Amino acid sequence: MLAVQQIGELFSSVQYALLGKFPVSLVTPVTLHSILTNISLNLLHNYELVAGTKFQDIHLYYELVKVALVGNAHGVQLVISVPLKTAAQLCTLYKIFVFPTRLSPDTFLKYQLEYYYLGLAVDQRDYTLLTEADLQQCTTSSVTICPAKTPLYHSQVLTCEGRLFFQNSNSYQLCRKNLLRHYQTPTLLHHGSKWAYHFPEPRQVTVR
Repeated sequence: MLAVQQIGELFSSVQYALLGKFPVSLVTPVTLHSILTNISLNLLHNYELVAGTKFQDIHLYYELVKVALVGNAHGVQLVISVPLKTAAQLCTLYKIFVFPTRLSPDTFLKYQLEYYYLGLAVDQRDYTLLTEADLQQCTTSSVTICPAKTPLYHSQVLTCEGRLFFQNSNSYQLCRKNLLRHYQTPTLLHHGSKWAYHFPEPRQVTVR
C-alpha cells in the first residue's frame, strides 16, 4: 500500500507531466542517463542527442524533453520526446544590434531589419534567421531548440541580415534604410545581462 505522502507525490508528478514537463521525481537522473544512452546507441547515422549523454549534462534534459501521459484503467505510461541534432542543424545564436552609421558630421544611416536573431551553423556556410516571434516558438534554456520547419540559408543566399553579418559589400542595396539628419539621440540596447550603447558624438560614460 502506498502511503498518503507517496500518493500525494505521485499525483503531483502526474500533474506536472500533464503540463508536458519532465518530473525528476518519476525518472531520476541515473535512470534518465541510462535511457538516453540506450537511445543514442540506436540513432541513425549523423544524428545525436542535442545535449549529449555525459552525466553532468543530464539535468538539461529535464528542461528540453517533452512528455505525454498515456493510460487506461490498468496503468499509465510516460512517453518522452527527446530532441536530436545533426551537425548541419547545430547553430550558434546571435542577437543582431543595429547602430546608426555616420555619413557626414550631422547625418547618419540606420538599417531596418526584419530579423533580429541569426543562427550560424558550425561550418559557417549556413545560417538561419529568426524574429522575436519566431524565437518565442523555440524552447529556450541552456540550449535553444527551434521547430524543424525553421529554414536554413546558404551563406551565398542574399538577405539583408546575412549580408550585414558576413560584412558583404552589397548589404547597402539589400537592406531598407532610414536617413537620420541632425541626429543627436543616443542608442541604448539591452539583451540578457548585456547592454550595448551608441552615441553620435564622443561622450564620457560612467557604468555603475
